[in-house]
Amino acid sequence: MITITFKSEDGECRGFDAFGHAGYAPEGRDIICAAVSALTQGTVSAIKELSSCKVTEEGGSGSLKFRIYNPDQTAIILLAGLEIALQDIQTEYGTYVEVCHG
Repeated sequence: MITITFKSEDGECRGFDAFGHAGYAPEGRDIICAAVSALTQGTVSAIKELSSCKVTEEGGSGSLKFRIYNPDQTAIILLAGLEIALQDIQTEYGTYVEVCHG
């Protein structure tokens, strides 16, 4: 299962931790892993390109930890969009994806 935990501070989303593998299909053919990776990596890239926030990013096989500092509206909106998209995947494939707050 992939778990994505959104991290908040002062009532605002400040990033997320994503880890795990969906196990929906064999490696290289897993559409759930591909979807989650595309959404999370795309959001990170968009924030880095379009926002003036300072960020940290750590990743490895099956994991990504991303934090924003001095959040601006662009970053907040992009993270909100990511959460909505991941919740849609969870609604359809909840056995393989969990979205939570921590």
